[in-house]
Amino acid sequence: MEFKILCPWCNQHYSVDESFIGQNVECSVCKKEFIVRNPNDSVPKETYKATDFFPKQNNVNKTGVFQKNNLQEKAIISKNHLRKGIIVFASLIIVLCPLCLIYYSIDLLKNNKAENYLKKGTNAFEEHRYEEAVSFLNYPASHGISKAQFLLGMCYYNGDGIKRDIYEAVKWFRKAAEQGNSEAQFKIGVCYLDGMGVNQREDEALFWLQKSAEQGNSEAQIKLGDLYYSKGEVKAFSEALKWYQMAGKKGKEDRKEQMDNCNLFVKATKGDTEAQIAVFLAYSGGLFGVKEDLDEAKKWLIKAADSGSPEAQTLLGALYFKADNKKEAAKWLSMAAEQGNVTAQYQLGGLYLVETDYKEAIKWLRKAADQDHAEAQFALGLCLYQHYGEASRAESLIWIRKAANGGSDDAKDLLKKLSY
Repeated sequence: MEFKILCPWCNQHYSVDESFIGQNVECSVCKKEFIVRNPNDSVPKETYKATDFFPKQNNVNKTGVFQKNNLQEKAIISKNHLRKGIIVFASLIIVLCPLCLIYYSIDLLKNNKAENYLKKGTNAFEEHRYEEAVSFLNYPASHGISKAQFLLGMCYYNGDGIKRDIYEAVKWFRKAAEQGNSEAQFKIGVCYLDGMGVNQREDEALFWLQKSAEQGNSEAQIKLGDLYYSKGEVKAFSEALKWYQMAGKKGKEDRKEQMDNCNLFVKATKGDTEAQIAVFLAYSGGLFGVKEDLDEAKKWLIKAADSGSPEAQTLLGALYFKADNKKEAAKWLSMAAEQGNVTAQYQLGGLYLVETDYKEAIKWLRKAADQDHAEAQFALGLCLYQHYGEASRAESLIWIRKAANGGSDDAKDLLKKLSY
């Protein structure tokens, strides 16, 4: 069966037969090698019939009685075959055992050499003797030792001890990454993210960074968190927070602000009204890593207002008032004012002043003024003075003086004018 693959180096499309899975192939365009990956999550197990292990008996007649002559003949043949088999087997053992011993000894010597060179190469790398490190690391890297492949890749990546070659670095990172080396998986993930040595591909970057992060690589966990955080979406913040938390102490120290922001959005999705108001403000002003989106902002404010938050209801009422939707503004401001929100009471009083319903205006302005809201006190005093004449002059002056004492500049200016 054929399936589609992409060259991870140049994105060239191919159709290959499943018999190529696990094999190294060369791209016909960029001439680079890569391993054909199985497109399925799992490989179906082979199924066997019972007859594969337990063959049918053919030497029983219809009545169930063994045919004696046939049985004796087969027994004699079996003995002859057994003798020949034993002789052949013994001969093979005599020939193969020394060969196996020789191959084993050669293999052991190669492994010992590779491990010895890896140790010397690692020490040289850590002591910044990079030319020496490259000369030692080449042998174990070419013999499939992932740590040597990663370190050799780093030498090529940084140009340490050898001419800088990002493509060669990526080649060695890939070899080590495919063997499960978490550091190499992190580096090749970053290469795909930045488009260094390979075409920039976020899906490949995510694949390798997650492989590394799942093995506990804190750098990969933070980088993965950053990748999700940069999307500026509520769902992505939840994923970002998960990886920052997995990075433990390093995540809390290096990404404290991002974690706080992520926590805010996660709380908002769980119904926390204060967090929902904060998310409204974030989308209103393009804060906390999200882009300005007034429609999205309003959605979160409505969620909080529907949950009964007087602060959210006040903000929503003001939003509708600004949009000249006085009916909706009055609805939400009334809900908040009934709960005792002083700002809502003041704004509702102001709305009724605009509508020239002075009775309702004075009712709500008085409630806010009684809570020492300076602007409400000034508005109440002014309303009484302008619309109820001399009968309310004494009370209006009381409220205007209170407003002036509360810091209202408008009240102070008016008192100066009235004193002349």
